[in-house]
Amino acid sequence: MTEKNRRHKTAKSIKKENEKRNMWMAILTLIVAGSLLSGLVYGWGAILTALPFLLIGGLLILVPWLFMRGLDYFMDWIETRE
Repeated sequence: MTEKNRRHKTAKSIKKENEKRNMWMAILTLIVAGSLLSGLVYGWGAILTALPFLLIGGLLILVPWLFMRGLDYFMDWIETRE
């Protein structure tokens, strides 16, 4: 890859990418591990009972994070506009 084709990453963009990856990993772990754990403890039929609540929990984590992410993009937009 040539130097001009290489995308220059700032510390802020690296931090945002890491936060995004960690958020999705946390939500996926909550849903998958929670489903498997409830299946192992209460029987495999309990996964269907637990899954809606695990999905709601994932949304309760995701929605505030998306709101904060949107505020971050808005602040960046304000900063570049000036």
